[in-house]
Amino acid sequence: MITIGTRASLTVLREKPVGLFLDAQSLGEILLPRREMPKEWAVGAEIDVFLYRDSEDRLVATLKQPSVMPGDFGKLRCTALTEVGAFLDWGLPKDLLVPFREQKTRMEVGKRYLVKVLVDDATGRLVATTRIARHIDLAPAAFEPGEEVSLTVYGKTPMGYKAIVNGTHTGLLFSNEVFQELAQGEKLKGYVASLRSDGKIDLTLHPPGRERVDDLEKRILGELVASPELWDVARRMGLLSREASRRLWEPSPHLPLLVPMLEAQGDQHAMRVGNAFGASQRLLRALAFPTGRWRAIDLGCGRGRDCVWLALRGWSVVGVDNQPAFLDHLATFAARE
Repeated sequence: MITIGTRASLTVLREKPVGLFLDAQSLGEILLPRREMPKEWAVGAEIDVFLYRDSEDRLVATLKQPSVMPGDFGKLRCTALTEVGAFLDWGLPKDLLVPFREQKTRMEVGKRYLVKVLVDDATGRLVATTRIARHIDLAPAAFEPGEEVSLTVYGKTPMGYKAIVNGTHTGLLFSNEVFQELAQGEKLKGYVASLRSDGKIDLTLHPPGRERVDDLEKRILGELVASPELWDVARRMGLLSREASRRLWEPSPHLPLLVPMLEAQGDQHAMRVGNAFGASQRLLRALAFPTGRWRAIDLGCGRGRDCVWLALRGWSVVGVDNQPAFLDHLATFAARE
């Protein structure tokens, strides 16, 4: 069934000066404005469009994709305040309305807010709301421990980060599971750590068995041979537990595992595993910051502050992380620096 707030493939009926008229079945004929028309089209052919209402409250089609789809959560910037509410930029010609009744606190122009986009039952229009708790499913979750889920961060407590799970339930990422600051509205891949008897969901960013090295890290570690002398330096600095020195993994409970520099075929290499900012800097300073051709692999690089720190000092650095959002942030951070 074709409904407002969804994408659909609609058949072209005819062309008019204002644009193309598409067959939306039970919704009637819908205009795709001329400025939105694709380069190639034909009467009888189908065009994939998103359906919404324009500034004159007419049902129209667009080729564009909103930055947050109806039913999803996302962080959007407030562009205007009016007598009916606030408007947010969501990537379409008409901004998205947040009625006053759907604002937990009064919005301000220029600020970004975490919202849920939905179809208002009373008016049939697409709106947004900041009253997140109203749209969380309180029924017992049907998740399984270890199940991969999509997370949207929406708050922080002394215990950790509150996250929306698969757009329906909420869970908690404990502070000891997160090694860097997370922003409200940030979307991550996560996993269900456990389901408590009270119905609450404990979350983790690491897949089941993450305490052991995954296949990629095993292959990288297998290609590197650590220097015993520098391993001893790292251990004496407190960066490695005594067990880690023997097993080449197993980080200290409080500090990351740092694989120090080694020589191979005339090139210099380094690899770090862990997320505590400053660990690689401390080791390099302890080694009087070696010079020459240096390459580093940062496993679990997060947002890449260490990667950029090294790159600015002439190193060739590869950052590896299982969170695409972190790698996107690293690319933006590196380009800016």
